[in-house]
Amino acid sequence: MVLDLGRDPATGKRRRTWHSGYHTRKDAEKARTALLADLDRGSYVEPQAFTFGVYLTESWLPAVKVRLDASTWSMY
Repeated sequence: MVLDLGRDPATGKRRRTWHSGYHTRKDAEKARTALLADLDRGSYVEPQAFTFGVYLTESWLPAVKVRLDASTWSMY
């Protein structure tokens, strides 16, 4: 399923994002309805691809730093 996000203000090109992985066509249609509703409300967040290492260094490690000893933090 392709979701059209409008035009990029800088380049003028169409912005589209692909969503997949649904078991049935009915599941995909329900998801499409929900995504379009989020887009209309302004609460849609584009999916971002990042590695597990990026998640660890940018999200997880800062969150657990307060619970770790300094020696454990330096090993991580």
